[in-house]
Amino acid sequence: MTPVPRLDYSKPPPGYSTWTYKGATLYQAPNGEQIGPRSAAWAHYKAHNNPPGMRSDSYGYGQDTVAQTWWVMHNLEADADAARAAAWAWYDRRLVLADTIDAEAADVAASGDEVVDMDAVWPRCLTWSDDQVSEVERRLVDSTAEMPEELRG
Repeated sequence: MTPVPRLDYSKPPPGYSTWTYKGATLYQAPNGEQIGPRSAAWAHYKAHNNPPGMRSDSYGYGQDTVAQTWWVMHNLEADADAARAAAWAWYDRRLVLADTIDAEAADVAASGDEVVDMDAVWPRCLTWSDDQVSEVERRLVDSTAEMPEELRG
C-alpha cells in the first residue's frame, strides 16, 4: 500500500512557514498569504488541499491508486467544498483512531502483551467504513469486546 502521511496538527501544515509578531507565532501559506494562528493555518490548508492519500470532487471522496481504490459517494449537489470537508472529516476520524491505537500499543508493549501491528492499521484504516471504525472504537473502550477483524493483522 502506498505510504500516506499522518498529519501532526501540533506542527505547521505542510509548506507553511511561521513568523513571530508581538510574541505570537503566526503562519504563512506557501503563496505568501499571512494566515494567523496555527488553527487558522490548518483551516486554510484543509480548505485548499485534499487529505494526504485522498482526493475529492463534487461527487465524493476517496483514494484512487494502483494499490488501493475506494470511493465514498455523497449527495453533495456537486459541491466540491463539501466533498473536501467530508474527506477531511473521514481522514481526521481515522487519524485519531490510529493515534489512539498507537498510544495504547505503546502501553501494551510496555506490559509485555501482544501489540497491534500498526502497519495493519495505517493507512489501511482510511479504507474502513464508518461501521468498521465504530467497531474498532468500541474495542478500544471495551477490552472485553471481540477483537475486530480490522485489527487482526
